[in-house]
Amino acid sequence: IVSTANNHSLDRRELGIDRTIDALRERGLAFTGTQKRDEGNEPWYGITSSNGFNIAWLACTYATNGIPDRRAQVLGCF
Repeated sequence: IVSTANNHSLDRRELGIDRTIDALRERGLAFTGTQKRDEGNEPWYGITSSNGFNIAWLACTYATNGIPDRRAQVLGCF
């Protein structure tokens, strides 16, 4: 699982988040912490399975280095 919520999540702005998510999905990697601009209703968590168990993961961040999250794409730990 990849945690995509951190202080650098918005360094490449909204398009950077969308492209990162596209790349992770193309490679079959689960992720948590960010959402694409047009997927606001998707869950924030990621799920992995191992030995018959499902594990839910959740990542959030306290800051994006002063870059505003205008489309609410990064899960904040507030």
